[in-house]
Amino acid sequence: MTAATFQEAYPLAVRAVQGRLTTAVRAGWPSADLRDLEQEALLRVWQALLQYDPTRSGLRTFTEMVVATRMASMLRVYRSRPQLDSLDEGFLSDDWPGEMDRRTDVNRVLAAVDPFDRSVAFTLAELTVADASRQLGISRHVFIRLWGDSAER
Repeated sequence: MTAATFQEAYPLAVRAVQGRLTTAVRAGWPSADLRDLEQEALLRVWQALLQYDPTRSGLRTFTEMVVATRMASMLRVYRSRPQLDSLDEGFLSDDWPGEMDRRTDVNRVLAAVDPFDRSVAFTLAELTVADASRQLGISRHVFIRLWGDSAER
């Protein structure tokens, strides 16, 4: 990588990043983290310039592909993270740090569970078995048979 290549690539990379930021926001990336996304994409362009071959593509095409690939990868990682409920003051107890750790652990475990089973788990956290089965539209007997004796507790 020469300094001239980086000096040429930087404005092209900035333009490519700016064009992709709007798409990232529309795709669900939090606006508070846009600077991190921008920095990560520019860093990836800088790292990738070592592999740049002018005989294979133009510098503009190269930087746009590096930016697009990195931002798409980061968005995939962001979307695959479990979504955690926000904790407002109504949920906080005297042991709120421990409660937050438990909520985080439960949400991580439930992220890998079938959506229906996840809804059952959240329903059981607030309702009795009878009320949960009524809300889910299945009999109490079927509910217990599907989710076992642990639902009785």
